[in-house]
Amino acid sequence: MKTKKILHNKFTNKMLCFLFFFFAFFSTKAQLLSPNQPEQDACNAIDLCGNTFTTPYSYQGRGNVYDLPATPCGLGEDNSVWLKVTIATSGKLVFLIKPIDVQDDYDFAVVKNNGDCSAISSSEVLRCNFNNNQRGSNVDGVVGLSLTSNLPYVQSGTTGSSFSQAIDAVAGDVYYVMVNNFGYGAGPSLGFTIDFSGSTASFANTTIPLLQNLISSCDYTKSVDIHLSNYALCSSIASDASDFELTNTNGQQFPLISANGVNCTGTVGYARDIHVEFQNNLPNGDYILKAKKGSDGNSILGLCGGETPDNSQTIQFSIKTDTLKLVTIDSPACQIIRLLFDQTIACISIKRDGSQFFVTGPSPVSVTAAQPLSTCNSNATTGIQLTLNQPIEIDEQYVLHSVEDNSIYGTCNSILFKDVNRAFYVNSFNGLLNTFPDTTVCAIDDQIQITTTNNAPTPNGGFQYQWTENNQALPINQLSPRVTIDNPANHYLVKTVDANGCVLRDTTNIKVETFIGSVTPSQASICLNDSLQLEASDNAVIYQWYSDALVKTLTNNTFSSNSISNPIYYPDSVGNFTYYALLTSSKQCQDTLSVNIEVKRLPDLVVAYNDTVINYGNNIQLLSDGASYYKWTPTISLLNPTIPNPIAHPIITTTYKVIGTNDIGCSVVDTVRVNIFFEDYAYFPTGFTPNQDGRNDVFRAHFFGKINQFSLNIFNRWGQKIFSSNDPEQGWNGMIGNHPAAAGTYIWDCTYYPDGQKQYNKKGTVVLIR
Repeated sequence: MKTKKILHNKFTNKMLCFLFFFFAFFSTKAQLLSPNQPEQDACNAIDLCGNTFTTPYSYQGRGNVYDLPATPCGLGEDNSVWLKVTIATSGKLVFLIKPIDVQDDYDFAVVKNNGDCSAISSSEVLRCNFNNNQRGSNVDGVVGLSLTSNLPYVQSGTTGSSFSQAIDAVAGDVYYVMVNNFGYGAGPSLGFTIDFSGSTASFANTTIPLLQNLISSCDYTKSVDIHLSNYALCSSIASDASDFELTNTNGQQFPLISANGVNCTGTVGYARDIHVEFQNNLPNGDYILKAKKGSDGNSILGLCGGETPDNSQTIQFSIKTDTLKLVTIDSPACQIIRLLFDQTIACISIKRDGSQFFVTGPSPVSVTAAQPLSTCNSNATTGIQLTLNQPIEIDEQYVLHSVEDNSIYGTCNSILFKDVNRAFYVNSFNGLLNTFPDTTVCAIDDQIQITTTNNAPTPNGGFQYQWTENNQALPINQLSPRVTIDNPANHYLVKTVDANGCVLRDTTNIKVETFIGSVTPSQASICLNDSLQLEASDNAVIYQWYSDALVKTLTNNTFSSNSISNPIYYPDSVGNFTYYALLTSSKQCQDTLSVNIEVKRLPDLVVAYNDTVINYGNNIQLLSDGASYYKWTPTISLLNPTIPNPIAHPIITTTYKVIGTNDIGCSVVDTVRVNIFFEDYAYFPTGFTPNQDGRNDVFRAHFFGKINQFSLNIFNRWGQKIFSSNDPEQGWNGMIGNHPAAAGTYIWDCTYYPDGQKQYNKKGTVVLIR
């Protein structure tokens, strides 16, 4: 606290006596509040409305929160109260702080804070004035903001600068006004009025005081203290408690005799807590306290006149004098067991050696200590913490018992606690220690890391881990060890103890699943001009084909693809080749398989010519070499199709194909095209056999090309015409009328015009053979 008054060294003893009696006189009128009032913290600031506000109180200390340790004026918060204004319309913000005792000294700081009231800083201080009201240097003790001052800050120790500069306030801004109280002669002040009537900015407060809760008490049988959501005028609280109505849950009404605001002096001032007295002590039961209009014509009024809603605001509470009850055993309960009760208990009733309790269950444990669960403020705690001699090792149900002469009691002394028999469960597989899920490896002797997480509280000295493999202890003290797989099936268990003395466990299983793939064919022999379909087993998910045993070089363009299960192999040279298929399973296991392929040479087949021309009716010898075996097609016009140089007698242009095969079974193909040259565009057979066998049954002309005009006449040997046709597709079937013609020689005469050529006339004979 800063010292505001410096007594002049020329004061006489008489003046000193006068000052003593003056201070004593006003001190009897001042209402000095106890420290740590709610409104001494910025977040509980009194929300103002209208033009003026008066407080009859003198404040001491800084509240529960030291909101403003320093300001641009040098000092900070001390003997403070916080006020709050929310700007409704923009304008100039000015005010006067008028002491009730003109010799009291008030300092102030104005903070603009539109966000978090719990994080106010000196950088948010827009105005402050910490001058000294020495020898009446402030006229009537008044300080504030004015339109005529140009000083944003007035430093501590200054005299004569009563006002700081006005603020240009904007609608929506929130300002906190901290007022420091210093009474004359360093005693308590008598209160002040803050007057905003010179402001052009306006502000309003529409909050109303609502019933929020009852202030905690051991005994509600005679009275209750109601905590309001906002400040209420002391003058609005009816002293006969008629602002309230008390009933039980059955509707029975209980009379009240008085009510007064805490900190109220009669009707002067404001309060946030109201003390209500009952006419008679209340019995055990559930009660409802309701706000209503009192005998003064209103319910509770806020600082700005807002009224607590009639009959809609209620608070429920219960009165119990039953035995103190254990509500729950807080989990986990392993080596530290936390007991929570339905009411606070007296700390002095707890025996620190834990002898008031014992535990039964599969693990032999004993209670060795007991202590309050929370700090014993006013000899009260919310529960008891028990300590066992060792962690509970076995997962199962346990029972907590109290000894027969248990003397634990509640803070209201009338409540006793006896005969506890409460079951609780211990489960070391609770998920705090967690190994990864069961998995597989590809082969024995593979290594794998068992990834494990631990979300339990860390004990002093850190965690110690114990691992077993198939019930055999492993020399490992790690959270996530790397292990070598020794068996086809492996069961791992990890165990540790956390800060609560709880044993934690988890398990994982690792199996060996050998992956075996296959490739068909594994061996093959093909010719250089062949292809080979390869097929890998379908139990893999990734396929890769390599040309080296180290599986580093992927196959080139001899494979249709090097990443599918069934590629086609296209050889590009002769020899013996080995390829490797790397197969990967869905569990990322791999198998490498080989394919051996013999690529055989081809015969050196050579044909003498590929295209040639002969006159119609001539023969030609086809010539080939370089193979061991030959096969010519088509065979219909060949004398011997299996020799390298057969004689061909084609009657139309024909392409002959020869397949040459060497001694190791590889073949190649080549072709010869024999083109037929027809001098007169027509061919006439020299005989036919009309015996209805489907072969050579009709005598007709065969043309090579398009014929525009056509005439065919056939005569017997006596010159008689026996057949005539103008259709080149129609021939003589060996009939004269409806009778078969006799076998023998017949004469034909044919005239025709090939397209774009001259007229031809041909004559000849044909033999009819029967």
